[in-house]
Amino acid sequence: MEALSAPNCYEAWIAASTHLLRQRGSHESNLLVEVENPVEWNDEWFLRIDPRRVSSRGENPDNVANTIFPASTWEKSESRDEFYARYKRAHSRSRHKRWGTYFLRLIDFGQTHVNQLERSLGVFAEWEKNPGTAVVFHFSSAETDVPRPLGGPCLQLIQLQAWNNTIDMTAVYRNHDFFNKAFPNYVGLGRLLNFICEQSERNVGKLVCHSGHAYFNSSKQVAQNLLARV
Repeated sequence: MEALSAPNCYEAWIAASTHLLRQRGSHESNLLVEVENPVEWNDEWFLRIDPRRVSSRGENPDNVANTIFPASTWEKSESRDEFYARYKRAHSRSRHKRWGTYFLRLIDFGQTHVNQLERSLGVFAEWEKNPGTAVVFHFSSAETDVPRPLGGPCLQLIQLQAWNNTIDMTAVYRNHDFFNKAFPNYVGLGRLLNFICEQSERNVGKLVCHSGHAYFNSSKQVAQNLLARV
């Protein structure tokens, strides 16, 4: 198991990608990446780490980040209820139903349609004085998914751990593509953590991402070309 740490999402992706490209086959099991300040942001980062610049198979990093937290939808909403309703309407109209699954599963999970995100905010409000309060978001279950090698949700769970007035986040991925997904995933997770902390009046802590299988969904040369742009 390899553990890396970096001050922000941008440098975390660079460190992890550099590490992976040094490994045989450019992949690794159980890669841990800690981001000390996951809400730090620079608008140039999505321009530099944009897979579309080096491959026709590249995906829009902003779209990937929005699957975890749709920031523009939240900016247009006046309340959390409006935010959730607006997102569900947009998702129902989308031709690409796979996109947005993570955030949809956060606010409408399983046969009982549990809003895990809203429930977590209630927990942090009710247990304000408990320094060890923890909440887990699930993205897969025997009820919602069947075993399959590809196509299932790669993000399995998110744990939020409150330490007094600060919330840390841990995210677990079964497969994690560092070409198209990992960097915008870090950004989306940071935006989600920031939202939770703002709504619960807590401070943003660290993000730890556990990638069960970390790899590049591209050739090694294409991955090197993307890394060379930063």
